[in-house]
Amino acid sequence: MKNLLIKSLVLFLLSFQLIAQDSIKKSKNIDIQTLDKGNLLEQKQFITENSFVKGSFISTKTDWLNKFHSHLLDSVNKLKTELTIAKQQATTITNENNALKSEVLQNEEMLLKKDSISFLGIPMSKVGYKSIMWILVTLLSAGLGYYVYKFKNSHVLTKEAILRYEELDEEFKESRSRALEREQLLNRKLFDEQKKNNK
Repeated sequence: MKNLLIKSLVLFLLSFQLIAQDSIKKSKNIDIQTLDKGNLLEQKQFITENSFVKGSFISTKTDWLNKFHSHLLDSVNKLKTELTIAKQQATTITNENNALKSEVLQNEEMLLKKDSISFLGIPMSKVGYKSIMWILVTLLSAGLGYYVYKFKNSHVLTKEAILRYEELDEEFKESRSRALEREQLLNRKLFDEQKKNNK
């Protein structure tokens, strides 16, 4: 019976040890899955919680630390790659921005050239050019009006002077003809008187 009791105790211990080893294997699988799937903060927290602390020393599995270190390096490399890509994108955006700025400046220059006219070698806006042209047209129209008025006025004066001249000419002709008639009369009288005196 002792033998049986010893055998059953041994069997019980062996079964207990197998169960304990199985649970240890399961906990190791869980540990590895947590280290593989969690983010860096969760992994650090897991390592800290599952490490053995004795006094001021902490005992941690090197597999865990190696995995954490590997994940940390992967994260750093990933961030470096993302940073490089972000820098390249920023450079590309800066270059595009500079190209767009130069294009905007060229467009503004073209608009200024389009909206400006060179007048007597002086570049000016179309609005300024139009206002100068309208001022010139107005001044020239006023000058033309003034000269037309003066011309008509002088034309009227010339007509009056011509009429007066014609009137004076008529009067002169009349007085000349009268004077001629008088002279003829006087000559006739003189001739008659000379005839009388001669007889």
